Amino acid sequence: MPDTHLTALLPDECPAALPAFVAYTVAVRDLAVVRDLLKAEGIPLRESPSGDLFVPAEAALGAAIVFRRAPVPAARSASPGSRSQS
Repeated sequence: MPDTHLTALLPDECPAALPAFVAYTVAVRDLAVVRDLLKAEGIPLRESPSGDLFVPAEAALGAAIVFRRAPVPAARSASPGSRSQS
């Protein structure tokens, strides 16, 4: 993706060169827990326009770490052959 699109996704991020590995995403259950943990450890944290949290590349060995809320899995129904035991 062009660097102009990168800044729209991750404000203030600017890769040293393109093409490059500039970020990766980690799915988490609770963004608030991640925010509190990283802040407590003094790790710089920003928020993207989409609401994801990210540690800037400068603080993460050259690639931004994006934290995104994991989708909630759909409830599974019992399979037709299974029986509940009472």
